[in-house]
Order: sequence, then C-alpha cells, then structure tokens
Amino acid sequence: MPFTLTAAAQAGLSAGTAAVLTGHAIDLTKTPAHAAVSLLHDLAETPVRLPFGLHGERALGTPGTVVVRKGAVLQAVPAPRVKTVGVASLFVVKQQIKRYEAAEIAHVENVIAGERRVREHRRLERTEDVITVEGERSTERESELETADRFELNRETSRTLREDRQAGIELSLSGRYGPTVEFTSNAEMTAVQAAEESIRNATTFSKDVVQRSLERVVERVREERVRRIVHETEERNLHELSNSTTHHHSAIYQFLDKVYEAQVFDYGIRQIFDFMVPEPASFLWFQEEAPVAGPQLPAPPPRLDSYAPNAAYIDANNFRELAALYGATGVEAPPPLYVTVTAVLDHGPADDATEQGRPRSRGRLDLDVPAGYTPWHAVFSGIAMTDDLPVIAISTGWHSLLARAAANDREVFDSDQDHELYSFQLRLFADFSSHPVYVTADTKLAVTVIGYETNAYTVNAELVCRRREPILTQWRLATYAKIEAAYQDRLREHQQEVANLEARQASPVSPYGASPQQNRATVRDELKKHCLTIVTGQTYDDIIAPQDGSPPTFDLERAAAEGAFVRFFEHAFEWDQMQYVCYPYFWARKKTWAARFGRQAADPEFRDFWRAGWARVVVPARPGFEAAIRYFLQFGTLPPSAVDPAVESEMYLPIVEEVSERTGRGQGELPVGDPWEVRVPTSMVLVRPESNLPTWRRTDADDWVWAPDNAPTPAPDDGAAPGTDS
Repeated sequence: MPFTLTAAAQAGLSAGTAAVLTGHAIDLTKTPAHAAVSLLHDLAETPVRLPFGLHGERALGTPGTVVVRKGAVLQAVPAPRVKTVGVASLFVVKQQIKRYEAAEIAHVENVIAGERRVREHRRLERTEDVITVEGERSTERESELETADRFELNRETSRTLREDRQAGIELSLSGRYGPTVEFTSNAEMTAVQAAEESIRNATTFSKDVVQRSLERVVERVREERVRRIVHETEERNLHELSNSTTHHHSAIYQFLDKVYEAQVFDYGIRQIFDFMVPEPASFLWFQEEAPVAGPQLPAPPPRLDSYAPNAAYIDANNFRELAALYGATGVEAPPPLYVTVTAVLDHGPADDATEQGRPRSRGRLDLDVPAGYTPWHAVFSGIAMTDDLPVIAISTGWHSLLARAAANDREVFDSDQDHELYSFQLRLFADFSSHPVYVTADTKLAVTVIGYETNAYTVNAELVCRRREPILTQWRLATYAKIEAAYQDRLREHQQEVANLEARQASPVSPYGASPQQNRATVRDELKKHCLTIVTGQTYDDIIAPQDGSPPTFDLERAAAEGAFVRFFEHAFEWDQMQYVCYPYFWARKKTWAARFGRQAADPEFRDFWRAGWARVVVPARPGFEAAIRYFLQFGTLPPSAVDPAVESEMYLPIVEEVSERTGRGQGELPVGDPWEVRVPTSMVLVRPESNLPTWRRTDADDWVWAPDNAPTPAPDDGAAPGTDS
C-alpha cells in the first residue's frame, strides 16, 4: 500500500510514539501515514472522562467525573480546604450612617491684615498636527501659421569690361646640370580689350509659409491635506487669600468623622463557613497598575510596512489586495511582461504581375517597439508567387535570415501555355535574447527584406517584446505612491475617529470617587470571588462557554453545564449576609507594604480593604443547601439534584426571593440588644464657621461618649434604626 512505512522505518520510531500507536491499534506498515495522522487527530478531539477530577470541564450531572478539555489531560488535585465552623445562630451587624461630626483640627490658615496671597496652578496639554502637500501642473499650447505671397519686379543693368593684352614678347630659357637634370622656361604676354553692356527685366513670385509651434508645460498639482487634531487639557486652580481689613483673620479646617448606628440582628440557625483570604484587594491593585482602559477604539488600518516596506515589495500578485485593503484609487495593472507588435510588407503590382526573367526587389519594415520594452524574438511569415525557386532574405538587428524554397515546397496555383506560377510558405525566426537590441522611444526596429526570383510576395513580421526592468520599477513606484497615499488617508481617518472617541470619553471624572455604597458592593464581589476560588479550587479558567466572534456567541452544551455550576454557587450561600474583617497591611507581601501603607481614600472602610494583608470572611449556607455543599466538598462535583432542580425541590430558589434579598428586604431577622454609635474618622475637612478653637464634652457619665460643645447632645433612640449591612 502506498505511503506506508516499512518495518525498518517503523522500528526507528520513538518509544512514546510507538506506545501511542500500539494503544490505538495502528500499524503503520498497513495504514498510510496520512490516514494514521488523521485518525490520531480525531482521537485527540474526542472527550475523555476521568474520575474524581476537580479541574477542567465538569460533568456536573455525573458524580465523581470530569470532562477533560479536548486534546488535553488534566490531573486530579486534592480537594480545597475550607473550614466549616458548624451550625449556630447567624448574627449580623448592620449599621446606618446618622451624621457627620467635626473632629480634630486639620489645618489653620492665617491671613494678617493687608496681606494678599494668590497661588495659581495651570496645566495645559495641546497637540496639533498640520500636513500640507502642494504641487503644480498646467499645460499651455500655442500654434501660429503664417503665409505671405510676394510679387517682385527686378530691373537689372550690367556692364562688363574685359581687357586682354598681348605684348608679343616671348622669353625662353633652358639649362642642364650634369648628365641627368635639364630644365626649360618660357614667358609670353598678350593684351586684348573688349566692352559688353546688357539690360534685363525679371519678375519673381515667392510664397513664404512660416509655421511656429510653442508648447509650454507647467505642472502644478495642489493637494492639501490638513490634519488638525487639537487635544487640549487644561487644569486651572486658583487659590487666593486676601485680607484688606486692619484685623488679622484665621480659618480653621477640621477633619470630619462619620457617626454610624450599629445593631445586631439574629437570622436563626445556619451552617457557617469561615474563610481566610490573602490580599483581598489584589485585583484592584492589579487593575490600577494596568494601563488605563480607554474607550472601545476601532482597530487601526494594518501597517503598510508589514506588507510592503517599500516599492520593491509591490508586484502583480499583491497590488490588487493592497489597493483594496486601503481603498486606493487610480491603481493600474503592471505593464505586461511581453508585448507583441506586427507589421506587413506587400510587394508587387496588383495586376498583370509577371515572374518572367529574374526579378529582384528590396523592401523595409519598421516595427514600433513600445517604450520600456526590448525586442525578444520575432517570427517572419509570408507567401510568395514565382515561376522558379524564390529566395527571400531578411536582415534585422544582429540577424540575417535566408529562406530558399525547395521544389517540393511549391504549389501550383496558375498555369498557361508559357509557364506555371507557384507559391511557397515563408517562416523564419529571430531570437534577440542572446543579443539584445535596445530601441529607444524615438527609433524603430528596422527590418530589410530582399526578394529574388519573385515579384509578388508578402512578409508578415510579428515581434515579441519583453518588458525591461526600468518600466517595472516605474510602475512599482507609482503604484506604491498611490497605495501609500491611501494608507495615510485611512490612518488619518482612524486617528481622527480615535480623537473624537477619546474627546467624548474624556468627560470630567468626579474627584470624589465612588460612593460608599458602590465601594461596599465592590468589596463584597471581590471577597465572594476569593471564597468561591477556595471552595471550588479553580480560578475561573474553565468558564469558556462564551465564544469570540462577530457578534460573540456561546457554546450551548458548555453553557448548560456552566450555567448549572454558576447557579448552584450563587444560591448555595447567603452572600448578602457575608461578614468580614480586614487585617493590616503587614500581613501582605513585604514589597507591597509601602504602597498599601500610603493608600488613602475618603471612604475609611474602602481604604482598609485596599490596605488589607488578609481578610476573614464568614458566609452562611442557605437553608436546604447544606447537604449539597458537603457533597461537592467530598466528591468535587455537584449532586445530580442540583444540576437542574425542579420547582418543588428544596434546592430551587424562586427568582422573586433572590431579587428581594438583593434589594435589602427583611427576612424576619430579630434585633439583639441595644444599638450603639460607631465613629469612623475620614480624610475630609470642613472650614470651621468661627475662628475660636473647638472643644469637646463628655455626654454620658457612665459611658465614654464625647461630643463637640457646639453640637447638640444626641437624644436616646426609642428603638433600633433601620440600617444597611456593614
């Protein structure tokens, strides 16, 4: 069977691979390799059930089992440790704020007579970008044609005087030097004189044609791109103290204390769970140190340099995708690699053609080579009429081609009493790749044709031209410039959109922080999260029912299992009756001491939560869920009755009851003992209305209760005041 391994090749597999193949009964000597890989892939995608696991995808309806994530094997871990205090009466301390009272002096501001002090703090941040691109192009053409006709009448008079003189004197001289050198000299003078005079009239017609052409090209392309993003943040604080009187003045700032009334309430018998949570505000510290979450910004356009850092990366395979990606317009296809040009040479009279004798002729073809291309190869074809064996020669570039017809190449197409006419096919090839011929835009490729023994022939020239690198480089530069311009436009649009979103998002934030009620909700959610981690032994990594997408969806099977898991732990404990105490910062990691110690907040309880090194949390179990909680702590999974409880089941919590608990409705609790006041210091200050120093007095001789002198003594309450959970 093809694509299988030999026995020797299979013997060379590692021990682990061989064990996996043997465990799944796969023999690579009989099973093709690709089929074995597909089979192993399918097996890896099959869910596996392991007993008594505590992590992974829980089969909440099957006791003692856990569905392991596809393709992974998770090991079982020991059950988490959570202390069950026992069954006892649930006492809850509720407290309600009653008033604010001025406490100790925070600061004293003195302004002496005639003194004026001004302190101004201004912080301004501005960003403005302006980009302008400008060019110019204009075209001007001017043509002038001038014709002038002139008639001229010329009158010409000439006189010629000729004089010849002959004196009749003749001189002869001869000599000899030695045996070989001789010379002779003659001189004669004659004088003749004659006179001649003539008169001529001439008429001249002339026509001057003057054509002037002026072409002026001035390029001016004005493209203005203005990106003006003004992001301005100004913070101005003015503090002025002025005393124009003749007396000294003082302002006394006092700290404010919160005064709560607390009351103990009895909720009846509950099973109590006691948790110890390390660094309960760890997520708040993590979130504060993380970058500030801004508005949901749109994704920027993909970086052009990640696809094409420069023009050299543009080619015929990616220019369309890049142009579509950035919305570039005016992008042209690359010049083709090959371009074909043709020309035809017809020779011979149309009528009464004769092939008698030995006709010979010469013709020429001019092939227009496109700019940026070079001749690559040429094919010359044609047909000739003859009564003998014709010869056609072609010369072009470096090539000289000769076509001679053989006797069997001819076909008779006409015959008379004197002779017969034949025709033959012509087909010649010229290759310019080994000897390039460079033709500029102003020249042409010349082809010379010579015919012998034929007077009527036609030559078709088909020239294939190959693209040169400069024209491709020019196309790349032009295409890249258009794509880059489109990318810059998309980038500016994105930046403008981001700036608009950030401007809308940058609404003034309250300098006073969240309200105490919001802080209490945050503290309870964080403590609840940590307690559930201790109970379940997981850190919420297995909550994967929601699936990413556009829009997001969720896995139906996973949602059913995870939904039952979430509902059980939301109902199994009375989270609204949670009681907690925060322990100091020095129980946290030592490297965090400085940050925790320096943490300040207007809400003192929230400040203590931020600083806490540990927290003790006590949570009661909801009546009817005690057995289910013990079942989970023992087996690590939910009891079957808790997966999908029926309405008549004691583990079914009506939604009306759940909503009423969350909105603070009473549950029949009974007050225990008398209420008392709790004074909590804050970091808030208040200017004392008068400049005299504050004093305090003891309001009860039997109890250690003090109040400011200018504050009324609080009257004893008739009963317990309604409050909220602490």
